Amino acid sequence: MARRCLVIGLALTLLLAVARRWIALPEPQERFQGQVTRVLPTVGGGVMLRVGKRMVMLSPQLGLVGPFVAGDQVEVEGYERTWRGRKFFMPLTRAHVRKQEARSVSVAEAMALPSGQRVHLQAVPDSVELFQSRAGKTHLRFVLGPERCPAIMFEGSYGPAEVELVRSGGILELQAETDRYRGKPSLIVRRVSR
Repeated sequence: MARRCLVIGLALTLLLAVARRWIALPEPQERFQGQVTRVLPTVGGGVMLRVGKRMVMLSPQLGLVGPFVAGDQVEVEGYERTWRGRKFFMPLTRAHVRKQEARSVSVAEAMALPSGQRVHLQAVPDSVELFQSRAGKTHLRFVLGPERCPAIMFEGSYGPAEVELVRSGGILELQAETDRYRGKPSLIVRRVSR
């Protein structure tokens, strides 16, 4: 009985693979780029990404639940759908969701970039402090390199290990997004590592 189920399962898998190869998928209707601001798990094992003002549904059946985190820059192709009165964007396949990798730059180069650019850099943090914002949230702020570029890690994007790592000194690897604060260049740091 188990062997029979295995044979039927393999036959169905093979049939689906052949059908996908011969059946042309329609071209996506729309393409957009943006930054992931929120990642929400769904009941069926999928993930919803908030990209700008849009919600993007990543289905586990299509293999689309890859590792996404807030701050990732993505390019998405697909269709807009409505479910229970809410609009969301649905890519067709994994190939229609592309994560744009951060580019490696120096602190000075990062300061010259426009806001919203994902960057990877190495720098030594200085003047490290935890502070409370007017909204009552606790953020980690510090400056980077001889350029004294202001950098911040918002509450929820760091834990005790990251605070200790930044305070320990030495050269760190940072994944960040370029920003402007009060008209001057700054960095929103998403990840730190040694």
